[in-house]
Amino acid sequence: MLSRQIPREILIPLIVACALFMEQVDSTVISTSLPAIAKSEPCGLHSRQRLGG
Repeated sequence: MLSRQIPREILIPLIVACALFMEQVDSTVISTSLPAIAKSEPCGLHSRQRLGG
């Protein structure tokens, strides 16, 4: 295994970029799957709205 270290000037922006990318992917997956989740739940969002709660 290589023991070469990555300079901090590259490592910190790389970590931040990966975190922002993961956040965007997560929000995209949630926003596209939320309608399907709401339809599939037996006591999901629709039934709560009907019950007034």
